[in-house]
Amino acid sequence: MTGGQVAYHAIGGWTLETLHAAERIASDTVQGVAEWSVLYSKEVPDT
Repeated sequence: MTGGQVAYHAIGGWTLETLHAAERIASDTVQGVAEWSVLYSKEVPDT
């Protein structure tokens, strides 16, 4: 492997890990928002 290939693989691995982390964060955020939406809708009286 050349130096450029090593750098590409290092960046590619870092990018993949970052994408997986971002996906987990997004999933957790969506779940949290959904839970809060349910709680909020129960507290707001219908008018």
